[in-house]
Amino acid sequence: MPGIFSFMFVLVPLIAVGIIIFVIITAIKTSVVHKDLTSEIAKKAKTIIENATTTAPHKNGKTCEYCNTINDNDAKKCENCGASLNK
Repeated sequence: MPGIFSFMFVLVPLIAVGIIIFVIITAIKTSVVHKDLTSEIAKKAKTIIENATTTAPHKNGKTCEYCNTINDNDAKKCENCGASLNK
């Protein structure tokens, strides 16, 4: 019976090899897509962080001589360490 022999020992292994090749190619394509997506997300996150740090308001006021914390101009004590700000 060459029909069953050829089916079991030729076609089944060929189908298995085809499935394995398909899975490998799909995995490679997926990893490339994920790598590109991760790169895009990283670029956008970097831009957002840069914009947030450059547009953040800067606090002006009295600087504590002990801990270098910037306090409000009308503050009498440091909000961080409690040291007196009167000079």
